[in-house]
Amino acid sequence: MGTIKVVLPDDLEEKLRNHIAIKKGLRKGVLSDSVCEAINLWLKSPNGETEHPDKFREQYPGKFLAISSSKVLFESDTLEELFMDVSLISEKVYIIHPELKKRKIRLGWRSQVKS
Repeated sequence: MGTIKVVLPDDLEEKLRNHIAIKKGLRKGVLSDSVCEAINLWLKSPNGETEHPDKFREQYPGKFLAISSSKVLFESDTLEELFMDVSLISEKVYIIHPELKKRKIRLGWRSQVKS
């Protein structure tokens, strides 16, 4: 069994401890058990580590995508069209936008050397 030290903001730590105390009580080891349970749920989630948006962007370049349970439900050229399709279903859907071209921005003073 490993040990991981994690730093949380004070308000998040307080919410976590209060939620665990209400749900599971104040027994020894409840905090560790709850964190393990949360990590396992996160790793098993359909949008966890195994589903990276780049995987879908490569298959559908330049398209807006609606994804659920590792499947592309809808694809569209515009976000408005995609929302029209997604509004018809009742399951949880993740929206992936197409990769936008990055613009190069120059900062600072510009100078020219005169010869």
